[in-house]
Amino acid sequence: MNAFESELSLAFRIQDYHWHKLSVASSSEIRFLKRTGYDYSVLNKDQYYAIEAKQNIKCVTSFPFNRLEDHQIEALLDCERQEGISYIFINFRKPKNISYAIRIKDFVEIRDNSIKKSISVKEIEIDSRFIKFIKTKIDGKLVWDLSEIIKGK
Repeated sequence: MNAFESELSLAFRIQDYHWHKLSVASSSEIRFLKRTGYDYSVLNKDQYYAIEAKQNIKCVTSFPFNRLEDHQIEALLDCERQEGISYIFINFRKPKNISYAIRIKDFVEIRDNSIKKSISVKEIEIDSRFIKFIKTKIDGKLVWDLSEIIKGK
């Protein structure tokens, strides 16, 4: 689990969501187990959410489309087909620790209509399909505020 996933797990716990961090099979188990399609399953007010968390450490100016693997895209789209809501949470650790959420259908549309191999942070900040979420103090701890994203029905 990377730093962003640890922070999200804390945020889900403190903000009292019904959530589960899906396990990742080790390389020796991968031959026998189905690959996990996303990192988190969340239930809030009878609405199911599938969330893939991506921490972007090396590149501070863009998010490469190929960071999301085909099986992850398919699992997130499958959740949407079953009336769930699927997000990719993208965390840029540098120069400032900031995160965005994008619906999988919007990510795929942007990727499919782009001639580039990535989407820039400037495009992310301009595009209204991205939801910026910030750290805030909850119960005396600094955590990601997910209330604008995980709303439920």
